[in-house]
Amino acid sequence: MVPWVGWAFAALAQEEPCVGAYSLTEWRANLDAATEALAHVDHERADALLEGVRADVRCLEAPVPPELLRRHARLAAVVGFFQQDPEVAASWARLAQDAPLPQSIPVPPSYSTFISELVAAPVAPEIDVGWNPPKGGLILIDGQWYPVPTAGFDRPHLVQAIDKKKRVTLTEWQDGRAFPAALLGPPRAQVAPKWWTGPATEPDASPKVSPAAASCPWTGQPRQIKLTKAKASIEGTVFLLKTDAQRRAFSDTLRTCGELRAIKRFKRWRYAIKRAPFRAPAYKQSLVRALVGPEPKPKRQKAQR
Repeated sequence: MVPWVGWAFAALAQEEPCVGAYSLTEWRANLDAATEALAHVDHERADALLEGVRADVRCLEAPVPPELLRRHARLAAVVGFFQQDPEVAASWARLAQDAPLPQSIPVPPSYSTFISELVAAPVAPEIDVGWNPPKGGLILIDGQWYPVPTAGFDRPHLVQAIDKKKRVTLTEWQDGRAFPAALLGPPRAQVAPKWWTGPATEPDASPKVSPAAASCPWTGQPRQIKLTKAKASIEGTVFLLKTDAQRRAFSDTLRTCGELRAIKRFKRWRYAIKRAPFRAPAYKQSLVRALVGPEPKPKRQKAQR
């Protein structure tokens, strides 16, 4: 797991620009898949899924519901614990707060002891700086609005800037109280715009696995692959790609088959078809290469001491 320390987020800023929005529905689906992986003691796959989310949320299209973020943090804490990285596990557990651990995930008594003995620093406001929000908008920390910059130094945070049309203009992971400089201004309290009615909420707290992602239709690395704008055929199984729902179902199947890299390349290909047709053939070939090749193992990096 890539830890949440500052250098990790600096590296994230060097990643390629977004080629499409990342939805809350996709985030939930990835957490459902990570929960299922942990339930089957597949910590490596859960790590890869959460790492993919960590990178993709910079393209988030909506304010994050605090409950969804805490659910992500709880799963990340479990992965950190099983990877024997107590610093990473503790940081995510502090962000998770009281988010419940799904009953389907087996953990040893030592995990419960670790969580119960965890000490968290208070989430406190800054006194010498204020926010610099978009005109008519506001800035959120972990999906919550605070009049002044507010955070805890011992955990990651997700900071978002929202403009007056309620559009997300920035989403970044933040290391403790290291607020992005562009979002800081003179020491004054931020006034919430009239349109702000409170944090986003989750439609259903209980995780569900999409029926389209119940099982992988093929075994091993596929070899027979045909892709067109309207459909995809993999090892004889045909997936229609004409509607958003059909494309989400295809992504769900790729996720179930462990093809995490292919999901990203599928999104790039579909985006290119609409916005940059001259790039679509290259992205299509990139998707095929991702499917026929083995999924790379996630890189593990230790937190700074």
